[in-house]
Amino acid sequence: MNIVQKLFTLIVKIVEILKHLIKILWGFISSIVMILLGEHRTFFLNLKLLIVSFLSIILFFLTSFSALNYFEGEVITNQLTFVLDEKKNFLKGLDDLNLRKISFWGLPELELSGEKFNYKNFTELNQTKVIKLKKNEGQNITPQLEIKSSNKEQENYLEVLLIELSKSIAVNCLKYDKSRNLIELYLDFDIAKSCYFQTNYNDSKKIADIEIELGNQPFDVTLQGYEIQQPKLRNQTNSMKLEWTPKSGNKTLDFEVIHPLFIELELNEDETKDNDILLQRILSVTDTRLFHQEQKDYVTNIIKGSVRMTDQKLNIEPSQFLQFQGGKGIERLYNISLTSQGIKVLFNGTARKVLSGLNFDSPGYNIRGEFLAKFMSKEQRIAIIGFLIAIVSTLLIEWIKEFSEKLSNNNNED
Repeated sequence: MNIVQKLFTLIVKIVEILKHLIKILWGFISSIVMILLGEHRTFFLNLKLLIVSFLSIILFFLTSFSALNYFEGEVITNQLTFVLDEKKNFLKGLDDLNLRKISFWGLPELELSGEKFNYKNFTELNQTKVIKLKKNEGQNITPQLEIKSSNKEQENYLEVLLIELSKSIAVNCLKYDKSRNLIELYLDFDIAKSCYFQTNYNDSKKIADIEIELGNQPFDVTLQGYEIQQPKLRNQTNSMKLEWTPKSGNKTLDFEVIHPLFIELELNEDETKDNDILLQRILSVTDTRLFHQEQKDYVTNIIKGSVRMTDQKLNIEPSQFLQFQGGKGIERLYNISLTSQGIKVLFNGTARKVLSGLNFDSPGYNIRGEFLAKFMSKEQRIAIIGFLIAIVSTLLIEWIKEFSEKLSNNNNED
């Protein structure tokens, strides 16, 4: 049997099925009409009752039918994970802040240039103006580069100009430690299963471009897990600390990241004493997570929050999870900021249902998107339902009255 014959046979079967469905539906409607149009009832009264009842049933069905809807919410959380859906300068708000210390874990190599370096009076290093660093292959240690401002009284400073992330890069485990005044984030190509940073040097696509502005005074630089490739340093230890004076005409450190990277940004106390810090105005994101996994258990990061969908509101209490069913979930993050309680973020997106509760697998509370909410407000829906109920009640009273009168007339004739 060729394709045309098979297609013709399939069409014939579909037509037969539709004929049977139409026949069943017509029989059902005819039965209802025959019941309502009995000999003891007025035709037009029963027809009106039938129509209004039918509209009420449709409205009730549409009210109970869930559909994709827009939601918006706000949470304060200990930790935030998401995947960027766009190329973006992520920590944009930090370009207005001076930092005390910047640390990077996972850079396999880096080149530093400056006015001079100073390391334990090692003449060869002290005379050079460029050093090349490479991960120490002989040590099983994640390479760390820490640049610390060492002369606060001389107005030395560190300022993040750019941490521009590529599209589809995961920002894992974004945290703010208020006690240490520290921002942490873990950049990777995928959502991390845990917040324990592990380097992976098999990938070669770009994660981010980073640019840092430096002050004029010397900085303390701590190197761990690195070798100084040029000039070659004799008897090099796994961890070393040197003094670095950047060039006066070129006060920026910029590099491209092509491997997973962990970043720590320690803020000056006077920068965050009274004000919240805005990290970003708006981000287009996917796969936003407000929980993390510890071994086989899920742990929520939410301190408090709420979500609105149509005319409904769902409050999220401490230790409760927040989940979404259907739709894309959270699509945009707004006004990501650091507060004394944690990371505060506004968000919106689409879903059929928003759920919360203490149990990750079976949350106890939910709000759902209503189909009719796309076309009319809650007040309008209540008004229409009330109007239909009033009409049905009026018609039923008339029907009962007329039925009673006809029944009384029949008894009198007998």
